[in-house]
Amino acid sequence: MNSRDGVMTMLKKPPVSRLPPEILGEIFVHCLWFGTWGSFSAHCAPWLLTKVCRSWREVALSTPSLWSKLPFLSWKESWTKDGHLRLLELYLKNSRSAALTIRLELPPNPDNASFLPLVLPHLSQSRYLKIFHHHELPGQGGYINHKHFPLLESLKLICSCSSYTSPCRSVTAGLEGIEFPWAQLTRLAVKIPSSDEALALLKVCPSLKVCRLTPAQRSRIEIPLTLPAPRVVHPCLRTLVIEDGPFTEGLLGCLVAPALSTLEFSQYDITQSRSGVILRSILLSIRNSSAGLTSLTLRVAQTCRRQEILTKVRPILPPQINSKIF
Repeated sequence: MNSRDGVMTMLKKPPVSRLPPEILGEIFVHCLWFGTWGSFSAHCAPWLLTKVCRSWREVALSTPSLWSKLPFLSWKESWTKDGHLRLLELYLKNSRSAALTIRLELPPNPDNASFLPLVLPHLSQSRYLKIFHHHELPGQGGYINHKHFPLLESLKLICSCSSYTSPCRSVTAGLEGIEFPWAQLTRLAVKIPSSDEALALLKVCPSLKVCRLTPAQRSRIEIPLTLPAPRVVHPCLRTLVIEDGPFTEGLLGCLVAPALSTLEFSQYDITQSRSGVILRSILLSIRNSSAGLTSLTLRVAQTCRRQEILTKVRPILPPQINSKIF
């Protein structure tokens, strides 16, 4: 009888209250902003979830993955005034040893960011790292002294620096104090100045599966490859996105990616001459991908040019390639 009463009591509860804690915790994770980032706002997850009821609070606080996606950390925030430092401490405490997703904007001077002493010791827990850096810091990059990222898989660098000296350093100008584990990265998004630099970077990132390359400086002039240009064989690369890159043809002419299945060109301004570059680049990709290319996407700013480019592209594509033009 007691067993029956217990079952009846349970059935009277709302369905969500009958979910196991681990399932409810997984649902909570999908409540994050865009499903990706945490927030300092009390009106957003994860904080809002801790205020619904006691059981939800217990589940939320005992789900490390809910706290592992840190909010955007910018040195421009009023950290002390807004109480964000305390909230960041709670994020790091509740995330425990979970792999972290971190986005941070580095300051022109490390003394300008009170959050750095809190987050730097946890960089070794980062699996996804996105760094915004808009300042030249010659000789000062060493204030980030964590040189090992055992969990890091995805790296995105947004650096507005003008000095390019050697492979890999071109994308980390001003961040000389950080030694990224290029060889273990599976996803990478960086600004790059030339075909030479792009190929050198791909060569030291043999595990990459997804790569997004953006030109460091907008230009319609291809920066020529150093001759002779050796071919770079990349066995793991599956997705390559090139955003308005003047180095497109030079890069794809030397890159052999047998596993490449998805190729995307984001050309903001395609002139008559550049449409020819795109066509030649597509043919080079088909040749160097061992017929594995199945998806081609072209993003064109000028609506009037889309149909023209489509009529040129479609005839040269093998039947297995699904093409899209936006």
